[in-house]
Amino acid sequence: MLFGQIDPIGVRAEVDRQLDLFEAHWQAPPDHVDGHQHIQQFPMLRRAVVEAVQHRYPRHQRPWVRVSQPVAQQRGFKPWLIAYMGASALAQMAPRKEVPASQALVGITDFQGDAQAWLAQARTWLGWVSNRSGVVMMCHPGWLQEDASDPIAEARAREHEALAGPQWPALLQQMLHLTVNQTDRWLAGNAANLDPNQQLALQGAQTTCFYLAWVVSCYGVL
Repeated sequence: MLFGQIDPIGVRAEVDRQLDLFEAHWQAPPDHVDGHQHIQQFPMLRRAVVEAVQHRYPRHQRPWVRVSQPVAQQRGFKPWLIAYMGASALAQMAPRKEVPASQALVGITDFQGDAQAWLAQARTWLGWVSNRSGVVMMCHPGWLQEDASDPIAEARAREHEALAGPQWPALLQQMLHLTVNQTDRWLAGNAANLDPNQQLALQGAQTTCFYLAWVVSCYGVL
């Protein structure tokens, strides 16, 4: 796949299929488009993603595409590898097709440490980008389940604990000016079984960690 050994027509059809399914379930276009494990910027895949967004949506209503370009402060092999997957190429391609795209990525971790350690890292990430726009903060929250196929299941539970707690919205209020979009208002407004602090945590998590990945058949592209 990295060297072009893939059917571009088939890839484009799969991207359209996934977007069709998402819109059928969500009853609206996505706010942004990305892929599991940054595959949206792989060779061959990035063209299909960008062209699908370009042709499906009006120019001023296009979802933005995530460019997984780690900020300079995120050093090490893992940030380098994520960028090497095609961040620069996608960052150049998207504006040529008049498709909006994010500018930078934070949130890269080694999945070690507890919820407090994650919050400490998040404070650092937010400090790096507090005066920048177009930055996506990646996160991986989830409930702890016995799933041998998920090597970061425990880390997901720790991130969920951090994002669902009261310290997360407090950190956001301290370091960022929040703009809550329509999706966030819907999610917070429909969390009827949560107490006010939990609703605020959910709203904060959805606003800043806007990780609306392809939720239907992500692995179909792989």
